[in-house]
Amino acid sequence: MLENFFTDKNKPDFLFKYRYWLVGLVVFFALDIVSWLGWQYKGWGSLLAIGLALGWLWLASRKISWGLIWLVAELIVGSFGRLFIVEWAGWWLPWRYLIFIFASGLLIVKIWSHKEYFLKQPKEIGWWLVSLFVLLSSLVVAIVKGNSFYNIFLDMNGYLYLLLWPMFLLAKKESADLWLQAKEILSAAVIWLGLKTLFMFFLFGHYPAYELSLVYSWWRDTGLGEITSLGTGYYRIFSQSHLWSTLAAISGLAYLAVTKVKNNKNFVVEPILGLFIWFNLMVVLVSMSRSLWLGLLVGWFILLVVIMIKAGSRSFFVYGLVSFILLLSAWGGLKVLSNLTTLGQPTISSIDLSGRFSSNEAAGQSRLQLLGPLVKATVDNLWLGAGFGATVEYQTSDPRVVKATAGGTGWVTTYAFEWGYLDLLYKLGLIGAIIYLWFFLRWLDYTILKSGQLITFYKLAAVGTWGVLLVTNLTTPYLNHPLGIGAAMAIMIFLVNKKTIYV
Repeated sequence: MLENFFTDKNKPDFLFKYRYWLVGLVVFFALDIVSWLGWQYKGWGSLLAIGLALGWLWLASRKISWGLIWLVAELIVGSFGRLFIVEWAGWWLPWRYLIFIFASGLLIVKIWSHKEYFLKQPKEIGWWLVSLFVLLSSLVVAIVKGNSFYNIFLDMNGYLYLLLWPMFLLAKKESADLWLQAKEILSAAVIWLGLKTLFMFFLFGHYPAYELSLVYSWWRDTGLGEITSLGTGYYRIFSQSHLWSTLAAISGLAYLAVTKVKNNKNFVVEPILGLFIWFNLMVVLVSMSRSLWLGLLVGWFILLVVIMIKAGSRSFFVYGLVSFILLLSAWGGLKVLSNLTTLGQPTISSIDLSGRFSSNEAAGQSRLQLLGPLVKATVDNLWLGAGFGATVEYQTSDPRVVKATAGGTGWVTTYAFEWGYLDLLYKLGLIGAIIYLWFFLRWLDYTILKSGQLITFYKLAAVGTWGVLLVTNLTTPYLNHPLGIGAAMAIMIFLVNKKTIYV
């Protein structure tokens, strides 16, 4: 019966066309329900984590592209990867780590059985091996410098997702049209992330926080993100996975540009596409993340520049106007939702959102206070870096941090920095950071701006989403974490070197 659902074209057009979206939404909804139950009943949570990870292994062993698609989908809906946790004898292991272990074992088998294929990919494998050598060198430097082994482990494990790059290559080999297979499930994952975010936004604005303590604890304990009161009944609902909502919004805008710019005399936005873009824009606004806002604006600006150069001023103005209306309507949707949540109390219009860009804002000021000491430490270790786990001491005025410091002095020693590129420079050194970033950026095709050349959706989406990722990484480090590394490798494998859907 289920097989008929996917193959019976006599089904209603909408149901058949978006069948994978619908199945994906059901699966992600079920995962959150099961995660909630596993969080409340710890023993069952461990069994669920192991069972679901084994289920992923079975799927990936049957078809590596299926495994990859659901691996990426987990990044989108799972944020820090703790939807499920294996707990035993006082230690715990997140579900994502378990999947990573299974994926690494599967890859060893696959690499050996496909060794001839990998030998024919000298650039893809060569640069990957060089990048791994950079990470290994940073580990050696860390050990020589006597960095804390605990800090080294916590710092380095974020980079380990890079080890899965051969899985991306194998999935591409198995299916040349991998993106066509992946887009429905990944779109469903992004939609579920947004629905969950907006539901939390409504829930915390509608009910007193003390009545939602279990929901809040589940959101925090599973690493889904942060829920913070900003006053007047308005809550910031933030997930680190909102990076994917930003990438989805830019990809949607790129698709809008490529499919509609040529027909700007009759510029009509398809309802599903417009709703998808509008929805993700609203989620990015709800996140209240300055880094993501800036990344979104830069990604949009890149699209506008390419359209201006390739399609002319008329297309530029028409597309700019339509995309701006979508952004403005997302803001309007947020205001309507805010009115619904606060039940007549002061709404978002009374909140000074410019405070998110104020130098007096606690988190922003703490970043600035870290900047000086981090720059000095980076310069002192410029060429080879200080290795994983290297720390910097600085004094912060963030009241949340000050309360946790000895004597309330605000002095903090940390190895985790929110200045993404300085983090790379400090840990890997200048040479290592350049090599590491070049692994991701070497494919960039600068001919996209040459006049007379056709633009594919894939190229336009690739440069737009990379603009988002690179700018966001300035103040919210993603390229040292599975969320950002996974996004970078997904862009490389899904969007690069495609040749269909032209402007």
